[in-house]
Amino acid sequence: MDGQGLFPKTFAVLEKVLDFRLQQHNLIVSNIANMDTPCFQAVDLHFEDELREALEGTKAGALRATQDRHFRVGRQGVKFVKPRVVLSPGLLLSNDLNTVDMDKEMGKMAKNNLMYNVTAQILGKKFAGMINAIKGGR
Repeated sequence: MDGQGLFPKTFAVLEKVLDFRLQQHNLIVSNIANMDTPCFQAVDLHFEDELREALEGTKAGALRATQDRHFRVGRQGVKFVKPRVVLSPGLLLSNDLNTVDMDKEMGKMAKNNLMYNVTAQILGKKFAGMINAIKGGR
């Protein structure tokens, strides 16, 4: 088992990814809604690297276990991972200094929706496996 308690750590990671995907969706929708707003700067949400660093314990300043008897603290920070909102790199497509590119945003939305659905399916399979184990594999 990759965690302690009833729910393995995988559930916490999948839950966090679903939360981030929802936040990403909301930012993309906001970008699209503001495509005609003068001087609006499109934003994006970065969380994959932060999540990876938390899982691997490679984040700068993260505690690391150097001996087998040490508590494993480097990988327990998944619930504390915070995404970064950054300005989307983009070209000025109009004279009003707005950086929203509708094609780019729709592509990001499609990718984000796909990743959300895949993550939800994985989580569903995990729960189905637990139910199967509880029922005795029937």
